[in-house]
Amino acid sequence: METVRVEALSRRALAFYYGRCRSHVGWLQDGVLLLPTDVPGGFAAELIGMEMSGDITCALEQTGGIECWGYNRDGALGDGTTLPRWTPGPVKGLPAPAVALAAGAYFQCALLQSKQVMCWGRNDQGQLGDGTNTSRSTPKAVVGLPTDIAAISCGWHCCVIRTSGEVMCWGENTHGQLGDGTHRSSSVPVRVLGLP
Repeated sequence: METVRVEALSRRALAFYYGRCRSHVGWLQDGVLLLPTDVPGGFAAELIGMEMSGDITCALEQTGGIECWGYNRDGALGDGTTLPRWTPGPVKGLPAPAVALAAGAYFQCALLQSKQVMCWGRNDQGQLGDGTNTSRSTPKAVVGLPTDIAAISCGWHCCVIRTSGEVMCWGENTHGQLGDGTHRSSSVPVRVLGLP
């Protein structure tokens, strides 16, 4: 089993990777990394967070910008292309600074300062929450969310917590993970049932 831990330190990131190294630390391109290594290219601002999913790594900057690098399957880098990039580059089209970042399976979502949620990348199960199943290479707004979102988490689906405590989810629902009492995936947010 592979183990990855990435720490953000000032304007640089160190990747600690013990085992086979793939494109989420792509400058090695299937090499083996045993010691901490600087992410090449650096970042435009200090980092406050980092998320990894599949073959992608994204960093959240203190300024609210997001930079991603890796394989770029289904446009998961958010740069308007599906071309791989081995050094950090900015996500394009965020209308406000990001305050949180959540990585899903080949897609990313950001909670913005405006409390809007934007997602990009793979969308075969509606995990971008934009009402479609079309993958996107730039951020698109999740439809039907209120403007009181406090937190977000993603996997093969996404869930948000409202300041009221209500939870809403969208995306894959094969095992009932959306909590709406069904096993139907949803491309728009649905309310989780049965929470106090």
